[in-house]
Amino acid sequence: MNAIRRIVCRVQTVLAAWAVLSMVAATGAAAEEPARLDLSAWQTLPVFYVEDGAASGRIMPLDTLARELAETICHKQSPTLGLVDAVPADELALPKYDAARGLFVDGKPRRFSAAELLLSWLTQPESWEDVPLLMAKHVELRELLGLPLADPKTKVKFQYASPRQVAQATAFWDKVAQLVERQRQAAMDNEPFKLTGVDARVEELHKAYRQYRLLTTSPERPLERLEFSRLRMRRLVESWGELRGDEVMNILGGTHQGFGDTKVPEHVATIDAAFEELFKLTQQGAFTAAQAEPAAVRLRNAAAAILEVIHRQAELVRSKPSPDWDPEQVKKLQTMFVTAQARAQKMAEQAQRAHLSLYDDGCPLGVVPALSGPALEKDRDAADDAQPWINLPTLLGGTDAVLAGYPNAEIQYPSGQVAAVRTAYARLADAYRQWRTRPNDVHQAADQFSSALADLGAQVEPLRRQLSIVGRDEDLFAYTAYPAPGATAAEVRYNTVQPFLGSWVIALLSVACFALSFGAWRKPLFWLGTVVMIGALAWTAYGFYLRILITGWAPVTNMYETVVYVPFVVAVLGLWFAFVPATWEGLKNAWRGCAIPGTWEATPLEREQTRLAGTGFWQMCNVLCILPRVALMAVVFWILTRAPYAAGGRTILNLLPNRAVGEWLPSFNDLLTWSAGMFVLVPTVWFLPRALVTAALSLGMVPWTLRGHFATALAEIYPRRMFVMSSALLAAVLWMVAWYAPVLDPRFTPLQPVLRDNFWLTIHVLTIVSSYGAGLLAFGLAMAAMGHYMFGAWQPVSGSSQLRPPQAAAELAGYVYKAIQVAVLLLAAGTLLGGLWADVSWGRFWGWDPKEVWALISLLTYLAILHGRFAGWFGAFGLHLGAVLGATVIGMSWYGVNFILGEGLHAYGFGDGGQSYVIGAICAAWLFWVAPAAFVYSMRTQEKQPLGTEDGLGTGAQASTGLTAGLKS
Repeated sequence: MNAIRRIVCRVQTVLAAWAVLSMVAATGAAAEEPARLDLSAWQTLPVFYVEDGAASGRIMPLDTLARELAETICHKQSPTLGLVDAVPADELALPKYDAARGLFVDGKPRRFSAAELLLSWLTQPESWEDVPLLMAKHVELRELLGLPLADPKTKVKFQYASPRQVAQATAFWDKVAQLVERQRQAAMDNEPFKLTGVDARVEELHKAYRQYRLLTTSPERPLERLEFSRLRMRRLVESWGELRGDEVMNILGGTHQGFGDTKVPEHVATIDAAFEELFKLTQQGAFTAAQAEPAAVRLRNAAAAILEVIHRQAELVRSKPSPDWDPEQVKKLQTMFVTAQARAQKMAEQAQRAHLSLYDDGCPLGVVPALSGPALEKDRDAADDAQPWINLPTLLGGTDAVLAGYPNAEIQYPSGQVAAVRTAYARLADAYRQWRTRPNDVHQAADQFSSALADLGAQVEPLRRQLSIVGRDEDLFAYTAYPAPGATAAEVRYNTVQPFLGSWVIALLSVACFALSFGAWRKPLFWLGTVVMIGALAWTAYGFYLRILITGWAPVTNMYETVVYVPFVVAVLGLWFAFVPATWEGLKNAWRGCAIPGTWEATPLEREQTRLAGTGFWQMCNVLCILPRVALMAVVFWILTRAPYAAGGRTILNLLPNRAVGEWLPSFNDLLTWSAGMFVLVPTVWFLPRALVTAALSLGMVPWTLRGHFATALAEIYPRRMFVMSSALLAAVLWMVAWYAPVLDPRFTPLQPVLRDNFWLTIHVLTIVSSYGAGLLAFGLAMAAMGHYMFGAWQPVSGSSQLRPPQAAAELAGYVYKAIQVAVLLLAAGTLLGGLWADVSWGRFWGWDPKEVWALISLLTYLAILHGRFAGWFGAFGLHLGAVLGATVIGMSWYGVNFILGEGLHAYGFGDGGQSYVIGAICAAWLFWVAPAAFVYSMRTQEKQPLGTEDGLGTGAQASTGLTAGLKS
């Protein structure tokens, strides 16, 4: 014992010395560190990020976008870049690296924050052309690029390639062309297309290079147009082919009665000539926006003119047809003009976007709302790439024709708002290029640029409302308005503090404290570990708060958030079960204190309750609690059944079953939904107010109940330490998985439409995911019990040759039973609430969707385990096996449905990858921990003991008498 105490003391001394030395080193480093750039105004700049020309995006701070771009391009959010150890030493002095050397202080490699790196790419693109920043360390990939694997002199291995090296690698681009053709062929054959080996590395590098080029392309630079502009041009050609071959165009260009006096042939000739000029430019490979601008403007104007002619003539046919025309002829003409008008509208929109693509080649950096009606239509084509925000290159380099309609777009007027944005950006670029001598100017220039964009965004808003939009999407219109000042600050803070990184680090410290809690230090380190675990929960709750602040939704909208939330529940339940001896009596007294007199709630007072106070006190409490309880019951009832909740005055729950229009009786689904609603309504209206009043009373009742025997209650907590220890270990592991697993996407993504209901999202998803936490807590306790079966001390049974399992395993069986009870309660409630939400979203209570089926299987599995233990079908070991089985089923419901089956209506959680790791972990748990424990158990118990009594707890019915008794014990 003394040796152990000396070891613990030495460990604590080493940790203290390490902490002191770390603080001293940090102080010294801070003293030597040069002044850092203040880029806060740049980081919080609102941007609309559109990935790869997709039809949807999200408003986010520039800091978030910069991190995603740096991750894609450099494979790191804050990469260390430079020329040393990235370029052969013999080439460092070449003139082509002169511009690149200016990016680094004294030529040394430098670590860039993502926000600064993006600013440098945007303002100094020519300096980055020869800087190795694109990840390319794969051997075969470097061979395709024609780059050396290492420096021949220093033998340092190279990991990056410069943009110019990638652009000039002919073999690499030949490989890219092959992959594109293979992908196209796979799509035609309706076959899956998955890249492996060097092909996957080529695709990664191509994506990184393309993303970098989208950021650094400018109208003044004669660069080859990228795929995004070629795609827009291809769509324009297709639209023109449809319109040019339309019969109405032949009518308008001929001498048909009433239609001959038009300029359509002239407009057609203008468009044909413009196409020919643009095709000549594309054939030469590289051209500037200024070279293509005249032809694009003529094409756009001619397309708009044709649309105007068709619209005018269509109105004539519709309202004032000639009396000489046959009615059938009029009807046919009207149909023809409707089709032609739709084609002309599509052609005009495509011409406008082709013109825009001279400046907007797919850059994902949207900075202000755009005057684009098609981008705000509710039922637009999924292939439509019109974006609700205009990007930075277009705003800075676009001509008056491109920015027609924007506030004072004419750049020759200094008072124009667009000119103010351009002036502010020029100042920012100039200040950043000289940041070493003028660091404060960068912050001021960034703040001025941010203010100029905000002013432009405010002036664009009324112009957006004047757009002619067919079926405007009001939600999208409101979402894409320029945000209020400070709207992005919370997300920047989230990016900076990275709270869920701290979650697993703090939880791991708690596990370390528990691991060292033996000998003389067992209780102090146990309590220290408990306090540290509470700190981990508080820090994680802060992370949830930030995510709620950023998204406005409960933090369980995707797989990543649930993987973070489940260990939070595991840790909370572990602490709750451990501290029940100190809180249960007080909570029970508070529950009795708010009972309604004369009802079944007013149970006879127990001896401990009469010891605390006389009968008059409890009667007074009951009477005083009636009014708040009734008031809360009325409020809950009104919210659930009377308050308008959705369109058409719909309420959350209906007091009467719904009926289809024209039907006398409700359908089976309507009856099922109504019955489930009543099953939820009645206990909620009755017990929720009582629970709220109980929580308020417990603030005084718990400490009052503990008065006089506080030390005794604390002494009862330590024997239940397995709750806290198991939950801490599980929480740390799951938080680490959430942080490091590449298949989990921590980004903030637009919420699926089916989930845009905060009420049901909160109460259903939080409930069902909390049940996973309770099931995993039971799993953790069961795995600890398996360790006792294998390595614990088996005691001989008096008067028999048999051995009794370790007492710790029997005690853990009681804890496992309680955790499973909580899991069943939450699973049942969550499944029922999910059915009610399904009726709101999809019009049916139950549809045998894979997620629904596996939720039901999980519930039935745990119910079977509880019933089997209660009936005495198996003992403690069987209960532990059941807990592991239940966790396995939960794994299928939670991960398997989303990542393995990938089918059903619950598409918001779908993903890909990680199957081998998850299945391997489950199989390893069964094969290398459960199976050996089962073997030891079987060998030591044999078959002479009665089933159900070998654990020393008696029958299952004697071991537990329900949730309340279980919690108390």
